[in-house]
Amino acid sequence: MWLMRKSVSVPEKTLEHWSSQYITYRYPSQAALWWPASGEDINVGCLPARPGKIVQLELKTTTIISPMLHDVKIDLAQLRKYLRLPLGHQPFYVFPRPDWGGTLKAEAIAKGRAVTELAFTRSGPGWWFADWMVVLTAGQVAAVLRAVLAGPGRG
Repeated sequence: MWLMRKSVSVPEKTLEHWSSQYITYRYPSQAALWWPASGEDINVGCLPARPGKIVQLELKTTTIISPMLHDVKIDLAQLRKYLRLPLGHQPFYVFPRPDWGGTLKAEAIAKGRAVTELAFTRSGPGWWFADWMVVLTAGQVAAVLRAVLAGPGRG
């Protein structure tokens, strides 16, 4: 039997920082970042009075269940709250889709890679974090969780 203390594939704070780094790299013309204490994890553009785009991200990490099986935890009350917002104000859910068996750190070490460099590595399939990240709308997440959201205590 394979036993492992429940741990995350990639620390959520690392995903938040790597996502912010990518946004500021991808949109170098003064992407404005704000990390609210509650609600979405990254609110790009805490609404300056100038034209631009706003993107809100709800970053999630995955919990290791067993080798090659990772689980994403979604706060259903939070998802319901997001779904009540106008479409343009609903955050995108962003989470990893690991193709490795344990933690990203252990996998990188085993392959001779520095885990801290994976935010910047843009070559070599599977190593750059954007290669294994998934972005879904709140509606897409709700569609996957339709049966759970319709169940008892749906509030």
